Amino acid sequence: MMELGTITPPRLSAPARLWMALGRIASPGSALVILAARLLTGAKNLKGKGMAVMAGRLSLVGPGTPRKLPSGRMIPAGVFSESDLSRRMNLELSAEELDASYLRRLGPRKDLAILLRGLWALALDRGPAEERADTDHFNLFGVIVNNSETDRILKTIESLAVSHPNMLIKMLPGGPAEPAPPTHVCFVNANNFNLALERPEYLKVLRGSDLVLPDGIGVKIGLQMAGGRLRKNLNGTDLLPHLSELFIRRDWPVFLLGATSEVLARAKANLEKRHPGIRVAGMHDGYFKAENEADLCEEINRSGAVALIIGMGTPRQEMWAARNAQRLQLPLVLSMGGLIDFLGEKNRRAPLWMRQAGLEWVFRLLQEPGRMWRRYIIGNPVFLLRVRKWVGKSSTPRKAR
Repeated sequence: MMELGTITPPRLSAPARLWMALGRIASPGSALVILAARLLTGAKNLKGKGMAVMAGRLSLVGPGTPRKLPSGRMIPAGVFSESDLSRRMNLELSAEELDASYLRRLGPRKDLAILLRGLWALALDRGPAEERADTDHFNLFGVIVNNSETDRILKTIESLAVSHPNMLIKMLPGGPAEPAPPTHVCFVNANNFNLALERPEYLKVLRGSDLVLPDGIGVKIGLQMAGGRLRKNLNGTDLLPHLSELFIRRDWPVFLLGATSEVLARAKANLEKRHPGIRVAGMHDGYFKAENEADLCEEINRSGAVALIIGMGTPRQEMWAARNAQRLQLPLVLSMGGLIDFLGEKNRRAPLWMRQAGLEWVFRLLQEPGRMWRRYIIGNPVFLLRVRKWVGKSSTPRKAR
């Protein structure tokens, strides 16, 4: 049995204890819910879970792992939990913190919300996952997308930067290394693919990028349609804390490019506050003329930054990075979409329950309906239709390189 580790579990209130007792009494009903969920979704991992609930080894809804309270009482793990939801939606969240949050708010409303989100997640993940291709890369529309866990992605980014000729030049000025275009890291969601399929020059940039990472529920569903399985949703906002740890550990300065001057200043302040020790070598807003690009690249080069984080929106940021690849003399360029706007508090992230349900796009739509309705209401179905057509012309996801 596991304890809550570094997070002290709360003492349950009287209503919470009553709710737990009712849950044990209602275990036959819980087993029927699990059976119905298995029949409707084909989820083989639910096999035997109903009997485990009846025997008291599991609860219908609960923490991700068995947890011991200060009173000594054990709370069994749940068939449905916030940890399981995050895993199914390929989110990078702490299971320990999620369980602590669950225990602090234990009650019927919380359990019902987790159950409904869990059933929705099963529906999105419908089908035998064990029969899907589990590859390190997958190919959608000729774009090779990396399909690794977070730790492996970070090691890949670190390795690409360390071995890059521009890094060697920084370490050994005047040495034998010749300048080379930076390693370009991109993120792709359903909208990126829609834009790329309508703009051949953008599709060419994505196909030529050094590292392309999957972002969003649309790519997850599209990959399932193609017979594959997404290991991790690697959007830039969730990856930033891990990247920041890498930059701090390596003492690699960063340069921020994008947004308005006001938003950019807040983004810098928040980045330094949330990740003490990170060095922002310079920054520039995203509003500049084409004739000033050479001067901007020179400013970035002079800053001494190892990584350039671009947040100018897609496809502008990827096209800019590709167009100026020969001018930039740093090892790493990361095209990260709305990251600077999120950091600068212009836009807010969706609440956790929406992210766990794969509904972050709905939150973005509600924030900016006039700008986002076409992207999501029309764009998402169009993307899935394009995947279906593409799959019909090709095989299941192919291993790349």
